[in-house]
Amino acid sequence: MEKLENSNYYAEAFAGEELSSARTIHLDPVDREEVIEQVIPPDTRRRIQGTMATPFRHICKLEIRTGSSVGGCTGTLIGRNKVLTAAHCLTPAPTSIRVIPGKRDTGRSRRSEPLGFAMSRSIHVPRRHRRAGDAFDYAVITLATNIGDRIGWWRRVAAWSDARVQARRANTAGYPGDRHPGADHMYWTYNRIASVRGARMEYFHDTFNGQSGSPIWIRWQNTRTIVGVHSDRDDTSTPVVANIGVHITPRILTDIRTWLRI
Repeated sequence: MEKLENSNYYAEAFAGEELSSARTIHLDPVDREEVIEQVIPPDTRRRIQGTMATPFRHICKLEIRTGSSVGGCTGTLIGRNKVLTAAHCLTPAPTSIRVIPGKRDTGRSRRSEPLGFAMSRSIHVPRRHRRAGDAFDYAVITLATNIGDRIGWWRRVAAWSDARVQARRANTAGYPGDRHPGADHMYWTYNRIASVRGARMEYFHDTFNGQSGSPIWIRWQNTRTIVGVHSDRDDTSTPVVANIGVHITPRILTDIRTWLRI
């Protein structure tokens, strides 16, 4: 992965907040994924200290309970009670999901969860996900409370063309399991898109288990637009070493809009 120019690297940094790099702690990740997502050296992720600032306040840690097991993924609040994430995070169907926007530390204190939390009410997963895998690895969680009325939500999710996405650098942020026990700290990175082909996109962003469901967004003319959802690690059948996400196509956007109305 290339070393980015520092003037561009912090394009999503915000005034008064510091993006600091915490040391890596190699522990078993807390996640329900079978795949291991990939850090592509050098590791360019930066910890987000100011999670109450936009857009990071709308990125959520997902604590997913299935029976007695608890795992973790990432999601984005895209409506007053709707969270966009990866379908494999919700397969098999969980018992409950605790959604914590802007989580910034271990524990359940006001300091760790400054924006509070909401519980899931229902989930919406494409029927095609089990048959077609990565191409349909997106889903929406409906929450039991309208937490977005209090903290706001991410306003723009769009179906950009393949060429338009690939021509720009993109951001992603989420809760990786390799940087801190319990994956309770948010990390952000900014890099190039390797390729976009229909509903599949590959990119050079560093990720790890726990970041599945993270938004992939592009900031263009002071507007942040979600154009994809992080899904998986490098596909070794392709010549490029890059992580994989779902590119939001018109068909996928139609599904998301349908679930937003439910």
